[in-house]
Amino acid sequence: MIYDLSRTERQLNFPFPLVMLGWMPHHRYRHREHVLNNLFFCFSFNKEKAGLAEVNGERHQGTLDSTFGMLLPGTRMNTVRDSVHDELFFAYDAECTKKFQQIFGVKSFHFQNVYPSGFLQETVGEIRKNLNVLHEPGAADHLDQLAFSFITGLYTEQRTCREQTSDCDLRIPAAAAELTEGKLLIELLKKYGFSRRSFFREWHRFSPELTPAQYRLEHQFVHAETLLQQTDMRISEIVVRCGFSSNAYFCKRFRLRHGCSATEYRKRKSSPLPDFQRNAP
Repeated sequence: MIYDLSRTERQLNFPFPLVMLGWMPHHRYRHREHVLNNLFFCFSFNKEKAGLAEVNGERHQGTLDSTFGMLLPGTRMNTVRDSVHDELFFAYDAECTKKFQQIFGVKSFHFQNVYPSGFLQETVGEIRKNLNVLHEPGAADHLDQLAFSFITGLYTEQRTCREQTSDCDLRIPAAAAELTEGKLLIELLKKYGFSRRSFFREWHRFSPELTPAQYRLEHQFVHAETLLQQTDMRISEIVVRCGFSSNAYFCKRFRLRHGCSATEYRKRKSSPLPDFQRNAP
């Protein structure tokens, strides 16, 4: 079944709300010049045979392996040879595309031979449970968070556990993770064995749109925005927690980024804490 969540009321202001979710056992669908309007993350498994598809005019031979991929808005799909399979997909508004790309550090991805860990399999079970109670308050909010956990968790597993991964493919994401934790670039060059030139060559493949400094700053702001929306932490505490050099620097850059102060942003974006007594039996 396909669930339209675009108009489902939320009680939280989670930054990645689903607009659609599909749980489709024994799925068979033929795309005919179908252009995607949303950002999709698709997990396909239990395939009966290998399909054949055209994506943006290029033919892609399918396999019997389970797959997990990110499909961008504007992608044109055509089915040449269909294949019965099970599929779980998550769809987001096209405006979420850039933020996801910044989180992953890539424009798009496609993995084969995908086997989720036990934890992620349990997450799928939780997703299915919440689909049965979508009419209950908070169910859609829980689905938003479960979907995000599944997508980022499965991506992380595949990035770090693929059998055929080059040394640079492993070192650059590891260096990027430490960069977001505040490590100096000169320290990372020495730790991971890069010259400055080779590092920036590989970095451009990893994150073509953001320099290392911009990558770290984006990570800091996404973290700060989440804390502003979901906690009542003071601005000064958020500045320290997210690794900004000073309150003045944070406030200046935040206003340039959003056109308002962090306090105004919190008022616009945050939701009031739920009144647990109100729903008590």
